[in-house]
Amino acid sequence: MPSINQTHNLSYILPLFTYLHDIDDALHLARTCKAIYTAFDDYYTRAWIFGSIIKNAPHHEHDARLSGIQMLRDAFHWGRIPAHAYTRRHDFLSGFNFHLDAESIFAIVCRYYALRTLFSLYCRKSIYRVYTSDWKPSWDMDSLAKERYLADTNPLRRSTIPPAHVKIKRLTHDQKHRAYLRFYKALTAQWCALEHFYLSRAFIYPDDLEQNAFNNLTLMKWRYNPQRPLSEKLDILEVTDFVWEFLPRKVFDSESPDACNPDDPTYLVERMYLLRPPQIIQFVDLALRVSPRPLPRRFALFDDLITEYHRFDGETVGLSADDFALMDLEDEVANYVWRAGVPGKELGFVQRGTDLLTAWYRYRAQAWWWDCRGLVLFRSEGARLLVNRMMEVEMK
Repeated sequence: MPSINQTHNLSYILPLFTYLHDIDDALHLARTCKAIYTAFDDYYTRAWIFGSIIKNAPHHEHDARLSGIQMLRDAFHWGRIPAHAYTRRHDFLSGFNFHLDAESIFAIVCRYYALRTLFSLYCRKSIYRVYTSDWKPSWDMDSLAKERYLADTNPLRRSTIPPAHVKIKRLTHDQKHRAYLRFYKALTAQWCALEHFYLSRAFIYPDDLEQNAFNNLTLMKWRYNPQRPLSEKLDILEVTDFVWEFLPRKVFDSESPDACNPDDPTYLVERMYLLRPPQIIQFVDLALRVSPRPLPRRFALFDDLITEYHRFDGETVGLSADDFALMDLEDEVANYVWRAGVPGKELGFVQRGTDLLTAWYRYRAQAWWWDCRGLVLFRSEGARLLVNRMMEVEMK
C-alpha cells in the first residue's frame, strides 16, 4: 500500500495548516476534502499540525509551560521534588520552553475542549443571570462578613440595570468563540500561576538563597505581570471571579463554612482558589447532577483534593496560602495603572496615574458588576477605551 506521501503531496497540503491559529479551524479544514483529511488523519501529522497551532496561537501562550509543570509534578508522584531534579529551577522560571511531544500536544487539545465546559456554564442563561447580578467577591469584606456571605442562601440581589444576559443572547457564534479564546487564555494563565505556587512548596532547595529567589518569582507571577496589557489583566480578573469565586461559592453556599472545618471557619473561603479548574468542574458536576452529592461529602472531597498543599505544611519554610489572595489580581491592575503616563508604554497617554488608580478602585467597587461582569470578554476594547470607562465612573 503506498504511503501517504506517495498518495498525496504533503508539500502542498501541510502549509495550509500553518496559516491557522485555531484548533477548530484545523478540524474544519480537514473535513473539506478527502486528500486533506487523509493527510490530517495520520497520528504524527496531526500532532505536528496541532503543535504548530499551539505554538503560534496567542490563546495557547501558557499551554507549553502549564504542560511542563504538570509533567514535572507527575514525575515525582506528588512527593517532594529533589534539589537535583532534571529541570533546573532558574531555567523553569526564566521562561524555559518545554518540548511538547505528541502525547503532550494531544493532552493540550483535550484541555482546550474540556475547559469549554466552564465557558458553557459562563454563558448558560440561568447561571449568567445570577452571576451578573450585584454580588461582591468575598475579599471585599472582613473575615466575619466572608463567612456570612458564603453561607447566605438567599437569592442574590437583582440589578436595576437591564440584564446582561439579554445582550449576550444577541451575540453570534463567532463572537462567542472569540470570547472563549480569551476565556481560555485567562484561565490557563491563572492556572499556571497556581501551579507555580504548588511547585514552590514541593521543591527541595539546595540553599535559602535559591528558595527565596524561587518564592519571589512565584509571587511575581501571581500578582505582578507588567508584560500583560490591561485588557488581559481584566480578562483574568473576570475569569477568576467566575471560576474561583462564584462557582465554588454556589457549590458550597447551602451550609455554614465551619461545617467544613469547625476549627477554622474561614478554611473553605481562603482555600477555594487552590482548586484546579478540572476539580472545579468536578464539584459543579456533583452539585448539578440529578442526585447531588450531600454537602458533607463535598467538603470531604474538597479537603482530599488539596492534600498536596497540606502535605508540605511544617516541612518547609516557603509560601503558604496566606501569601496569596484573589484580591491580588485587583491590586495587580492597580499597580499597572498607577505607573501609567510613561511615554512608550500602553498607558502612556494617561496624564496622572494616581487619578487612574483612584478611578480603578471606584470602578471595581461600584460599576464593575453592571458594566464589565459577564461582558468584558465579549468586547474588543483597547487601553484607551478601558481607561475611559474607569474615568467616567470616577467623574460621576
